[in-house]
Amino acid sequence: QIPLFLQMLAIAYEPESQIKTKVDLFDAYIAHQLRLDNRKRYRSWAQSQGAMTDFAYAEVEDEPTPAQTKQYLIWLAKHLAKDNITNNFLIERMQPTWLETTAQKWQYRLIVGLIFGLIFGLIVGLIVGLIFGLIFGLIVGLIFGLIVGLSDIETVETFQFSFSRKARKEFWNNLIFGLIFGLIFGLIGGLIGGLTFGLQTDFQTRETPNQGVIASAKNMLITIPFFYVASIAFLFLPTYVAGGDIAWQETLLPAALLSLLLGFFGGGGDAVVQHLILRFFLHRQGHIPHNYAKFLRYTTERRLTQQVGGSFRFIHRELLAHFAVMDMDSKLD
Repeated sequence: QIPLFLQMLAIAYEPESQIKTKVDLFDAYIAHQLRLDNRKRYRSWAQSQGAMTDFAYAEVEDEPTPAQTKQYLIWLAKHLAKDNITNNFLIERMQPTWLETTAQKWQYRLIVGLIFGLIFGLIVGLIVGLIFGLIFGLIVGLIFGLIVGLSDIETVETFQFSFSRKARKEFWNNLIFGLIFGLIFGLIGGLIGGLTFGLQTDFQTRETPNQGVIASAKNMLITIPFFYVASIAFLFLPTYVAGGDIAWQETLLPAALLSLLLGFFGGGGDAVVQHLILRFFLHRQGHIPHNYAKFLRYTTERRLTQQVGGSFRFIHRELLAHFAVMDMDSKLD
């Protein structure tokens, strides 16, 4: 009924094997694919056929052990199954809710708050005074981290620049909404909302692993020029309109610092920091390797997963379910 299972049986079968159920089949297949002699044999065959020379790990000794591979996949499968996520995993879609204990979640919130506070405090401090800025920034950062630290990480993946009538209409609608919101709740918030959400869109096709986080880091830099103009207007336009004297050379540094701050929080820098902190915690807990994309490419080589552009999936939904019900401390035969 399922040709893939027949193929798995042909690969995993050995005369002494006892494959009577689907569970037996999956266990035998996983053990076969991760055995050291089979991994060496596959490399030799692939290189002789010219089928693959760019392996995820340069040497077979660099590959994770079978036990590590199994543990990482069990953890991933459990979370995909728990959150009812389809068999399609994006590294950038990992969320703080994947932290398992209350203590881990509070530690994550605290670190996020401290880092955001330091960034905010340093930039504000260069404008109004370093000591005051750091104290104010740490307070704001800690409050932010403790209150919204477990919110979903939303990457700013790409911006849509289009001159079509529909695109122009959507941009101006979002910008006007942001400015109106800003008049009520603060000009900075309005400018961030108007400029960022007016242009932001999602990737239609993901071509590389973790593309969303990498793009967020790049787009943070793209937004800074937009916010630089907005920062000049915010800091000095009211004085200019009122007839006050402005030394324009004095606008450069404060506006640049403010645009860095707005670009960081409005352009995706906050998502990058949150993602890196989350990866640090999950790696420290032994749930993911240091280089997650490399590991997942390796599991694709071992034909346990498939890479589709920038996403990964188990070769069959039932293999995902098989990993999801296994014990985290199970050993590989």
